[in-house]
Amino acid sequence: MKDINDNIIYYAAHILDPRIKTILIREQYDKDTADELISRIRTYLKKEFGDNSPATTSQSTPKMPANASMHHLSLLKRARQSNTSSQNDIDRYLDSPAIEWNENDEVNYQDDFVLKWYLTNAFQSPQMAKAARALLAVPGAEVDVERLFCGGRDLLGIRRYRLTGQTMRILTLLKAFFQRQLKEGKAVLPEVRTTL
Repeated sequence: MKDINDNIIYYAAHILDPRIKTILIREQYDKDTADELISRIRTYLKKEFGDNSPATTSQSTPKMPANASMHHLSLLKRARQSNTSSQNDIDRYLDSPAIEWNENDEVNYQDDFVLKWYLTNAFQSPQMAKAARALLAVPGAEVDVERLFCGGRDLLGIRRYRLTGQTMRILTLLKAFFQRQLKEGKAVLPEVRTTL
């Protein structure tokens, strides 16, 4: 089994929070180790999510939207040209400081803050937004899978060892469905009467 330090994906997912970026890596490790780790993250992100296509120079005239004017299009093209640099957005993201945030603002504590931030800032960092969509969709641990296997023992029992995989799958899904319905107060289990 590989050590977590060998898997760069965990570190790459960690630096995707724009409030933290590489701060914790630099605090946790000595300077040489942190620099080497950040370099590995940079290489990984460029390899997996970097834009390998040549610079986008439009050789054909793009179809102009009905509500846009030539003047507006010209201004936008000039602004794009002045904003482009030889540094790609992965380098720009990693080399810039973490964003300032207000610790009293409840928005900063929402579970989906990072995803919303990339949705809002995808135009500035399309490669990093692509990395966020790919890496933050993967759970950091296999707890759900372990829980599923442990729960299988409860469903299977000693006398049901000959159930097929399909039957186990259906039982697991039904159990999860009824647990959710009970939790939300939408299902009521029938009363069980015991008579002697």
